[in-house]
Amino acid sequence: EIASIFPEPQTITQAEIGLKYRSGGTSVSVFPFYSKLSNVGSQQIFADGTGAFYSPPPVFGNIRTFGVEIEADLQLTDWAKFRTAITGQDPKASGFAVWIPNTTSRTDDTLVTTPAGDADNNPKLMTRSTLTLAPTPAATFFLTHSYMGKRAANRENAFYLPAYNTFDVGISYEFGNNFKLQ
Repeated sequence: EIASIFPEPQTITQAEIGLKYRSGGTSVSVFPFYSKLSNVGSQQIFADGTGAFYSPPPVFGNIRTFGVEIEADLQLTDWAKFRTAITGQDPKASGFAVWIPNTTSRTDDTLVTTPAGDADNNPKLMTRSTLTLAPTPAATFFLTHSYMGKRAANRENAFYLPAYNTFDVGISYEFGNNFKLQ
């Protein structure tokens, strides 16, 4: 049986400001931001020499991110438009640690500090762009490209998940007011 430890509440500090520009068929928005997640907990469970489970004290760290989001809409022609969203950020983790169970005794566990580094599962760059073509009121075509940058796979930055691209293609056609095929 594991005794429950009441967790400390996570604290979020966040600031964002938006700047927008619009002229004719062009719209651009820029949102610089800052966020800090404090008291991000990490809990571990071990078994001692008797087979009983126990949990060493939780460890709390922080994740701090500075970044900017950019969104743009461009009306290229009467029947073509382009939309993009780009997020660039610098997510950093600090203050984390892991417990190492040295033997089957509960008394010799060692706390090892995780070096400050990139926050896990947070890429530095993400984008999504869509080109939409509507040559007639009934027909619409689109092509979307998404990009996810490489990112640390864990708090220890032991390895990185690779960046990847995806492409989505779609078409819709409206047959009158009551039937639409997508």
